[in-house]
Amino acid sequence: MTARAATAQPTATRPVERTDLTVDSWPVWSALCFDQGGLARRQRTAIWRDLQRLGALNLRPGLWAVAHRPDGSDGAAVERVLARAGGEVRIVGPDEIEHDDRWDRSLGEVCRRLWDAFFNELDRCTDELVARGPNERSRCSWLDEVAEHFGGARRLDVIGRDSRRASLRLQQVMATPEAARSIAAAPPLPLEPTPNRTARIDRQIALRDGRVRANIIIHPTPTVAWGFAFEDFERRVYTPSPDRPAPQLGGLVVTGSPGDVEAASAALARRVQTFELTVL
Repeated sequence: MTARAATAQPTATRPVERTDLTVDSWPVWSALCFDQGGLARRQRTAIWRDLQRLGALNLRPGLWAVAHRPDGSDGAAVERVLARAGGEVRIVGPDEIEHDDRWDRSLGEVCRRLWDAFFNELDRCTDELVARGPNERSRCSWLDEVAEHFGGARRLDVIGRDSRRASLRLQQVMATPEAARSIAAAPPLPLEPTPNRTARIDRQIALRDGRVRANIIIHPTPTVAWGFAFEDFERRVYTPSPDRPAPQLGGLVVTGSPGDVEAASAALARRVQTFELTVL
């Protein structure tokens, strides 16, 4: 990649130390700093779209974080962004970022904010369940709305600390009597399996310790009711095992070697197929 010398500075945020984050390893990432005043509106729009496709995170206006893929396939997309920007971009690479923890603190704060919509929606739905009970509108549909926010944040969160906090909070809500009544009132599952439903790797990022963190999703995205039935089926058929992690709201995050990730995706695909052919 070619660009002007990096002079961008990380965003000042409240302290989020690396050692405070319960994560397996930090991602390998670069920062792209754009001189927005030197870019035409059409250029800025095209660059924004390219960055969105990359799963880049906006640290502040004109400053984006790009988590790198283990196979380097993001390189061509980044080069396209640089070409669109001409000389109006500066790059801070992974080596420089690792030597200044202010960059990671900035990324940690942005990843934390990714989950705001999920927590807000979960609180709103919980209040509604308490106030109105499992009425027709809220019969499990509230969980589908929560799941949409959860899945979007899980895909973009390249650190993973707050996804665990979100999972715990969701489990706490699911354990409430109001949620249990809503789930019990959910409509039955369709009688036929969904054609070609499987599991696939949605996104992979390289970690500094040489491993990979991957977001594995069930596709097409199942309803929350489907997820409950899947979980109940596996609980009845299999002995609990750490080698068989339960997907949450249509997906799971796996950390390991590239081979581990591929094996986990293939295993989940087989589990989904077994469930649909056996139960539906």
